[in-house]
Formats: sequence, C-alpha cells, structure tokens
Amino acid sequence: MKRIQFFWIGLMSMGVLTALSTSPTGKTLEQEVPASQIVKTLVKTHDVGNLWYTITNWGAYGNWGNSNYPSAEWPSDSDIEYLFGGALWIGAIVNNDTIVATGVEGWTVADETGSDFYEMFPGDAPGDTIMEACNVSNQDYIALYSDTVRAPYAPEHTPLGIEIHQNSYSWADTGYDDFIIFDYTVHNIDTFFLQDLYIGIYMDSDVGPNQGIRHEDDLSGFTDTLPTGDTVNIAWSKDDDGDGLIDEDYAAISE
Repeated sequence: MKRIQFFWIGLMSMGVLTALSTSPTGKTLEQEVPASQIVKTLVKTHDVGNLWYTITNWGAYGNWGNSNYPSAEWPSDSDIEYLFGGALWIGAIVNNDTIVATGVEGWTVADETGSDFYEMFPGDAPGDTIMEACNVSNQDYIALYSDTVRAPYAPEHTPLGIEIHQNSYSWADTGYDDFIIFDYTVHNIDTFFLQDLYIGIYMDSDVGPNQGIRHEDDLSGFTDTLPTGDTVNIAWSKDDDGDGLIDEDYAAISE
C-alpha cells in the first residue's frame, strides 16, 4: 500500500442527554418549523491549509456537484478532488423501533420533484448558522443542527430527537495542513431514551482530477494497522486509473 498523503480525522465527543423537553438553545420539539430552517445555503469551506474541504450545517460534506465550492480538493488550488459528497448518519433504537437520521441519503429523493432528501436542519437562531472562530486552529467552524424536522420538509423521516453540535478545525502550518478534525457532541432533546446509538460517516469519494469522468474508477479499503504495528483504523479511497487520469494519493477517514 502506498503512503497515505492526507486524511480526514473524525473525533466524536458524544454527550447523549436523555429526557430533555428543550434543547440547550431553548427550542422545543413542538415548535413549528420556521421558513428559515429549510434554507440550505449555509455552507463554509476550510481553505486555510492544503486541503480545501466544504461543510454545511445540515449534516452534509463536500459540494455534491455544486461547482461554486471545492469538495475535498488536495493539494489546494490543484483542481484534484477526493469527494463528491458525504454526510453524518446517526442511528438508535427508540421504543423498540430502529431509527436513522441522515444528513444526506445518497441518491434518495423526498418526493416526485426530485429534491434531495435531508433529515437534519439548522434552526432559526443566530447561533444555528455556521460560526467561525480561531480558538483552537487557524480556522474553527461551529455548526448547530437537529433532526426534529417533519413533514412537509422531511415527510418520510421519524426524528430521533437529537441536536448536533459540530466543530471542525483546520491548520495552515506545514505538517498540519493536510487534514480536518471534526468533533461532534450529540444531545437528546426528546423525552425518549436512545438505545444502542451509533454514529457513522457516509462518503461518496469520486477521486481524481476534476475533469472528465472520475467516479467510475475508485478503489476503497480499510487499513487497521500500519507496517510499523501502529493501529490506525483508516477507511481510504483512491483513484484506479480507469479513465487514464490517475492520481496516486489517498483520501482517508479515521475515528
């Protein structure tokens, strides 16, 4: 296996709080969904380092085909992409029913209009937008969103009743500029107990130069240990040269 040139790291700090009728921001589950909650234009890009990576505050990552933003471009300003789109997925058992909330569910659509199926949304308070700070890294982004939205915006979704605090960090210094760190805190804002809660990251990689067809020749795999004996537990993707536009580097995510 070739040397992994860069990676994303997902660090999860998970505080699952039970039996709360209101969220830390004071919102209740019974609150009517405001119009601002369905405006999915709150997007930021980590762009201070060598990896340009786009995030949202509805649980999705990458640009999902929107050329206005880089998806996961490395090296910076190279027009070589490592991601089409990704999303946060959270599942648990509630009252003996298995429920999953997804930022984006691949190609699933909500209705006959062909609109994408979102199950996590920001609220209408100023703190629910993506805020930028420099407290930890050179570029800290803080996002707040929940899965409590129902019909008509997510007609097939049964909420878990969770609110997600997402912090992401990137650095400009050489040696620290090839990765993004994510830190999640999940709050239970409903009255039901969440049993066997799992958190996962869905990724549709599409690795290669951002020209022609790059989604038909990806390879993916999982590496648990390095030749040095170090445990890494890395899921990776790379280009396979099926279109003649090969890129030798790897994208990876680890917990």
